[in-house]
Amino acid sequence: MMISKNFKFEAAHHLRNYEGQCKNPHGHSYHGTIWIDGPINEIGFVMDYADIKYTTDYFDHKDLNELPEFKDVNPTAENIVKVISMKLYNKLTGEHDIAIELHETESSSVFWSTPRLNFLAR
Repeated sequence: MMISKNFKFEAAHHLRNYEGQCKNPHGHSYHGTIWIDGPINEIGFVMDYADIKYTTDYFDHKDLNELPEFKDVNPTAENIVKVISMKLYNKLTGEHDIAIELHETESSSVFWSTPRLNFLAR
């Protein structure tokens, strides 16, 4: 069974050791979708939607550079997706596949998935 959850959050960041525009502090209205495929648990969920929302709300209205996950790496869209996937896997039990699409702007996004869910890539 596969579930999906759309999400959004507002956050600020800047990129260290980078000479482009993103070297300066600025913000984004991030939005995206998370897909989770796996067995239904004893309650009847693949995963509780509230747990997915809690995972993405973690970033809302934060300076991403100040979060411990980004102490040693830049808070790029790619690294944000890595953190989201790790947080989701920490809440799941059993075998699950995850796909995440994160839009940093209207025209820029990153897509990541476990190999089995690559068909979701646009």
